Amino acid sequence: FQSVRMVLERSLMTLDDILLPPAENITLRSGTPADLEHLRPIARSAYHLTRFFTDPCFPRERSAELYDIWLTKNLHHEMADEVVVAEMDGVPVGYTSCQLGKAAASKEGIIQLVGVDETRRGGRIGQRVLAQACAWMREQGMETVSVTTQGHNVPAVRFYERLGFMTRQVQFWYHKWFHGCDVDEGQL
Repeated sequence: FQSVRMVLERSLMTLDDILLPPAENITLRSGTPADLEHLRPIARSAYHLTRFFTDPCFPRERSAELYDIWLTKNLHHEMADEVVVAEMDGVPVGYTSCQLGKAAASKEGIIQLVGVDETRRGGRIGQRVLAQACAWMREQGMETVSVTTQGHNVPAVRFYERLGFMTRQVQFWYHKWFHGCDVDEGQL
């Protein structure tokens, strides 16, 4: 199985092009493990265009579980430094997780996950949580931010490009199955 991995980046020196005025019905805040109840269903369903979901040898349930675990670890700050949550009427409906550059000289933050409840998409919630995460990373001393997605995930690529991200790197990634897989069963 082959996929195209794209790394996009943008400067954090100015964010005027992506910041939106406050919305009356949306609150942005730091995420906590208490948000898992509402955010897990988003994590399990939002990434159907990733290389794990599109590889016929990865069972769909296992792919969903991967993103559930990733979000859980992010909200416990095991893999992310910050998770920005969007709340509507007291209910979490979207999030962005991010990580600060770990090397001493690194001034690049990383967007890990962006997810929005599918019934709330189109309301610029993704843009709001991403912009808030970028502002937070800039406050922490980061100068640029990068995000990785799949080249075939055109909606994600366009989303990031609309927010000022530009392609930095394109790579081919391969999944080699040494024991084969039963594509019909989705089992290894």
